[in-house]
Amino acid sequence: MPKDELVELLDCNANGISDAVVAFLREYGLDIKNLVGIATDGASVMVGKNHSVFTLLKELQPSLQLIRCVCHSLDIVANKAMQLLPSSMEYMIRETYNWFAHSAKRQGDYKAVYETLNDGGCPLKFISPSSTRWLVISDCIERILDQEDALKIHFSLVSDAEHCYSFPR
Repeated sequence: MPKDELVELLDCNANGISDAVVAFLREYGLDIKNLVGIATDGASVMVGKNHSVFTLLKELQPSLQLIRCVCHSLDIVANKAMQLLPSSMEYMIRETYNWFAHSAKRQGDYKAVYETLNDGGCPLKFISPSSTRWLVISDCIERILDQEDALKIHFSLVSDAEHCYSFPR
């Protein structure tokens, strides 16, 4: 059996995908009755209750087990949790990153403030929020909170000159 083989799908729906899985197994002399489980993301075409790849394969192998991707599952949980936070939180994360991302001057000015407050320590870079990298928002929030004092001072110093929003005092 070849190590890496891609199967071209004729139809990218539940029927097309499950037919391709069954055909692949047959091509290599494998019986679907020996299939123990499938691991997949949480897309409805893959794991939906009524008509999905899993339900179609389960008709052929009733004891088939479904293993959902842990990363995708955690991402769903994180997204639901983020919906409970005020929208200003996401705005603050995104704009803090954007403020420093493309300006060496702003980064240098902030570094000077941070070093003064932290006896010469070097600030960690702010993380870009991402909708595709699971749980990155938590890292973004933690990074901002760890540097909150330096950020407050930095933004209070530049708020008039740069016409930016300032942190509440």
